[in-house]
Amino acid sequence: MKRYRFIYLLVFLIGIPTSNAQVISPGELILDHEPWDALENCTSCHELGTRGVAPDKCLSCHTPLRDRIDLELGLHSTFDEPNCASCHKDHFGRDFDSIRFDTTSFDHGLTGYDLLQSHEEVSCISCHESDNQVEAEYLNFRNQHSLNGESYLGLDETCESCHASDGVHGDQFLLDTCSSCHDADAWTIAPLFDHDESDYPLTGEHIPLECASCHKPSPADPDVVLYSPLEFAECSNCHEDEHQGAFGPTCMTCHVTTGWNTIAADDFESTFDHSTTEFPLIGSHQSATCASCHSASSESPGIELEFIRSTLGNTYPHPVGDTCQNCHEDAHVGTTEETSCASCHTEFGWDPSEFDVFRHQDETDYPLEGAHMAVLCSQCHNTGTPTASGYTSLPFEVLDQTCEGCHSTDNPHEEQFSSSTCASCHDTNAWEEVTDTFDHNATLFPLTGSHTLASCASCHTPVETGSVLFEDLSSTCISCHEPDNPHLDQFDDTTCATCHDDVSFRISVFDHESTSWPLDGAHEKVACTSCHFPTLDTEVVQFRGIGTLCEDCHGGNKTP
Repeated sequence: MKRYRFIYLLVFLIGIPTSNAQVISPGELILDHEPWDALENCTSCHELGTRGVAPDKCLSCHTPLRDRIDLELGLHSTFDEPNCASCHKDHFGRDFDSIRFDTTSFDHGLTGYDLLQSHEEVSCISCHESDNQVEAEYLNFRNQHSLNGESYLGLDETCESCHASDGVHGDQFLLDTCSSCHDADAWTIAPLFDHDESDYPLTGEHIPLECASCHKPSPADPDVVLYSPLEFAECSNCHEDEHQGAFGPTCMTCHVTTGWNTIAADDFESTFDHSTTEFPLIGSHQSATCASCHSASSESPGIELEFIRSTLGNTYPHPVGDTCQNCHEDAHVGTTEETSCASCHTEFGWDPSEFDVFRHQDETDYPLEGAHMAVLCSQCHNTGTPTASGYTSLPFEVLDQTCEGCHSTDNPHEEQFSSSTCASCHDTNAWEEVTDTFDHNATLFPLTGSHTLASCASCHTPVETGSVLFEDLSSTCISCHEPDNPHLDQFDDTTCATCHDDVSFRISVFDHESTSWPLDGAHEKVACTSCHFPTLDTEVVQFRGIGTLCEDCHGGNKTP
């Protein structure tokens, strides 16, 4: 380096007069000072006989800086004795950086702009760009002197001068209001912002929400997030109105911010005037809870209470209808019209029905007679099919009006008779009793003698299936009197009438003359049991197979 300086000086000295030899330039000026890089211009900055450059000389050109010093602004105004050369050097070539000081130990607070938090870690050039020189006075100075862009007087100190690319607010806020929400520690969050000081203080469930929950990108510019002005006057600005405007914009009448599904007050149910709606509460409806009618929707499980009503021709996503079936299960399984409930029921008591016996006589095709007048409705109007609530369905239309329609479980006859013949034996007074009009003599077994006094059950008894036999019932004596038969297999089942009649089974009308042993003499007066008696090995009285010899009855008792 010294060799090159020597050559430069030698060439320089050869080319100038001896009288000016003492005036020697140490090197090229910086780019911004190039116009003065000539020997005839040395005295523009230097005074003969002195070293360096007097501050007044510098300020004579750098007038904007002089003005700031006079106003006591910026770093240069803090020096008691300004010495420009202590920080700024020259004559080291066109590309030399004339600003020479230790940036690591520099106290930026001397400039009037303290570096705080994250700003302390930012490089100087990140902010000290000539593009940030916005004041016209300093811009004109730099342009007039063809400066290389390294003059930083009059820098824009607003946040957006550096953070414009980080901004998401567009034109929503003034440039000098960034510090009301942000600090230099973290630009992307707003630690200084207090929502309680805004026009919309946060309460309840709004407090833990992320900002992005309400502050969405602008429809016009997705890079801009909406903060101001933002519509917030109505809940529907953020929340979808599940009621479709049915209750107007005053959501807070019923809802609170502590929970969307929470009623506005503990006494809401008692204080809310339901008469203001299209469904005034009457009778038992007044004591019903809101959830009894406004139940959770399977389509929208997050909505615990539905208040929308499908009225006035409007169609809503979660309607609460105004027919009885909308809340009450139709136990009549569609056999009545939806609007006809009030013809039998009232709000003061769903049960019992106001449809009585007299209305049944006048308004139906089936007048009630006899025991039917004392029967509960459910005994006839009953399919036996359980409803969702556990009750048995009670249809009213297109009922089977035959006896078996209701009495099929009471029918002991199974398929012995057609359902149209019940009235032949029964009437509505007593189902289990046979009417006096039934004539047994019209059957294949006319009743005579003691049979006329016998109960029906004496002959018509249940079989293994539980059914009582009426048709195809045997008419033989033995079919009913077998337990009374002491003869076992001595006689044919069809020969009972030979000895007995239907007046008294135990009294015989048997004619002994028709047998092979006609009675005569003293035998005519002998009791039957004298000859016909049980054998020793059985209790059965013998009638057949008895010996006809005298000794068979008389033994050895012979008359001399």
